[in-house]
Amino acid sequence: MPIDKNLITKLQETLDDQRITFVDEFSIRTFSRPSSEEAAFFITVSKDKTKSDLEAFLLLLERLEFAEQEWSWDKQHFEEISIHDLHHVLHYLVKNGEFLAIDGEAALRRIQVHADDFDVGSVVTIDSANVLLFDDWNLMQLFGYNQNNYYLYLWYTTA
Repeated sequence: MPIDKNLITKLQETLDDQRITFVDEFSIRTFSRPSSEEAAFFITVSKDKTKSDLEAFLLLLERLEFAEQEWSWDKQHFEEISIHDLHHVLHYLVKNGEFLAIDGEAALRRIQVHADDFDVGSVVTIDSANVLLFDDWNLMQLFGYNQNNYYLYLWYTTA
């Protein structure tokens, strides 16, 4: 199921009824360049830990939020705030996101423009499917998947 603006818009209406499975097995890599006020996150989860592309997308968005806020990732905290938090994230995404499908090669090029020494080439491959969520001068975010993993990449600068 492709992740697009229509799907996420419809999801906002039923988000309170969604049950997202708590997963504790992520790979999280971070990149920081304080001199230019840049940071990046690359979060992956195995496909066998989620029920669908949509659940993986929501789970990765939530895991990113926890990582950015430096919140403890535990089941109780997740269950207490995940749906409420996702309302805000999805609202911003629908209002401002691009939802542009791009191939793996284009995704790799975009990632390397911002964080050239942040190696994601073993996960983001030519065969991976990707949705570019944001691509602006100060923010780039994409969701994608390959044969084994879902991933979410975020780069931003506050400069």
